[in-house]
Amino acid sequence: MLKHICVFDFETDGKDPNTCNPVELACVMIDPYSLEVIPGSEFNSYMRPEGIDKDDYLTGVEGEKRLETVKWHSKLRKCSDAEILDKWKNAPLPEVVWPLFVAHVEKYNKAKSQFEAPVAAGMNIKNYDLVIVSRLNEKFGVKRLFNHEIVDIRDMALFLLVWDSTLKSRSMDSLRNYFGMAESAAHTALADVKDEALIIARCLKYFKSGFKKDKFRNSMKEEPANDY
Repeated sequence: MLKHICVFDFETDGKDPNTCNPVELACVMIDPYSLEVIPGSEFNSYMRPEGIDKDDYLTGVEGEKRLETVKWHSKLRKCSDAEILDKWKNAPLPEVVWPLFVAHVEKYNKAKSQFEAPVAAGMNIKNYDLVIVSRLNEKFGVKRLFNHEIVDIRDMALFLLVWDSTLKSRSMDSLRNYFGMAESAAHTALADVKDEALIIARCLKYFKSGFKKDKFRNSMKEEPANDY
């Protein structure tokens, strides 16, 4: 049985997934058979970062790094640093958001088994987002949320597009440009997962159509013996 694909993304207050605080979380689900985004499958919430009310949140070495991230967010959204911080301060706490997200994902795991749990998917999730997932699961006592399988757009781009010299890099912005997608709302969690889901679905449809044309079963039966 094929599993639902959960395309998710965190926006955070830092670059290190081992120490940063998530400030926004979103996901959409892809149907594994139609390879289309499931209507009504969106989840989106801001999340209050730990320590934001403390005096040292934006001071010291770590605080200065957070301030750089705040400025990056405010520049993208064309607003002030204060507006970004105010939105974060008034966001629901992680202990509220994470159980809601877990419950949302588990709706697509009808067997309530880790083997039937949705497949985690997104951009660079192996090195970043899944690290944060592990931290939050440990903090709030969630044993396992996703299937052990992973769909990472960076890997898909490597396998599918490495032959095309017009692709400048495997960053999300570069892939948006390559696929002709708009960038107006880029780097908000919900906008990113919607774009990521479209790219993942497009690539999976390509794999699926190729599999129907080129048969793999017994395709090497007549190949000469391997002499190396």
